[in-house]
Amino acid sequence: MFEITFLRALGRASSAGRHASVALLAVAALAVPASASAGGGGPVYAYVPNQNSNTVSVIDTGARSVVATVAVGAAPTGAAVSPDGSRIYVTNAAGNSVSVLDGGTNTVIATLAIAGTPYGVAVNPAGTRAYVAATNGQTLSVIDVATNAVIATVPVGNAPSGVAVSPDGSKVIVVNSGAGNLSVVDAATNTVTATIFVEVGGLYDAVISNDGTKAYVSAYGAGHVDVVSLTTNAVIATISVGVQPFSLALSPDGTKLYVPNQIAVMNAPGLTIVSTATNTVAARVVTSPSSTGVSVTPDGTAAYVTNPVAGTVSVVDTASQTVVATIPVGANPQALGQFIKPSAAGPPAPPAAVPSLGLWPLLILALLMAGLGVSAIRRRAVAG
Repeated sequence: MFEITFLRALGRASSAGRHASVALLAVAALAVPASASAGGGGPVYAYVPNQNSNTVSVIDTGARSVVATVAVGAAPTGAAVSPDGSRIYVTNAAGNSVSVLDGGTNTVIATLAIAGTPYGVAVNPAGTRAYVAATNGQTLSVIDVATNAVIATVPVGNAPSGVAVSPDGSKVIVVNSGAGNLSVVDAATNTVTATIFVEVGGLYDAVISNDGTKAYVSAYGAGHVDVVSLTTNAVIATISVGVQPFSLALSPDGTKLYVPNQIAVMNAPGLTIVSTATNTVAARVVTSPSSTGVSVTPDGTAAYVTNPVAGTVSVVDTASQTVVATIPVGANPQALGQFIKPSAAGPPAPPAAVPSLGLWPLLILALLMAGLGVSAIRRRAVAG
């Protein structure tokens, strides 16, 4: 009843009444819960382990410069970042430990003992588990991220190196370099459910496709990447990339595979870019005489490639497929794993609600404005 009476009053109102209706609409807008952006996430960081310096270089990928150097354990080799960027896990191969870094303060907040030369490391998509391959121990250690405690140790194959987690977090792939195979670990039970033979001659790293159906495995001894079906547990393609391909990284959309070659030669000068649609080489980029680690920024615009001999990181623009910056870091940067940090502050905060005036003040104000409109009509009628 109030709404009908109010609308009729507005319909008869003169210019004074119309001005009142405009003011009313402005007030009504305040009564509806609105949202205001609290700002997006912070800058994107890359965490590069320097094996001979026993440090991690923290690179602001926007400024393309080192903003912090963090002391860790002996011979840091692998690095992995939690999905929200709050934690970074660094394997110290000679220190038999894992350093846990706080992503907000760039400080070591915990050091976990991992026997048997910890090497590769990965964090699951939920950010609840970190997985560490111990090369000499022939095990996969499972770390509870909430407590920073090792909650399981899974026997795998000979000389495990790289680790990858499926997009749904249900399985973990461990690359057994010395055995030439992959251990498939069930993340729910922490048991090996399959062993997939790839090839002899030395494997190093693996990444899993965005749909979870394939694993890409670097075979540094043979100079190519093997494509493994995780449905049939068999090699379905082989891609020649260069001499001693090491770490691997996929573009965020999964269409490109980035493969650094430890030994750069004329036909494979540093970084090889593979089309995952055709399993063919799409481009080659000159980075350094020796490149080993690679990780891609979350927006897919840049690939960061570690160069151990030069002690630098090459920034490759993925659109032009050229090196656009070279960043000095520590001695012998390696970076086995996905070492790019998504955001300094984690995910963007939810929108903040604008306070409402409440319903009763609005109703009272609406009645007053309607009265003003009617009064204006009466005054004009008397004046006429």
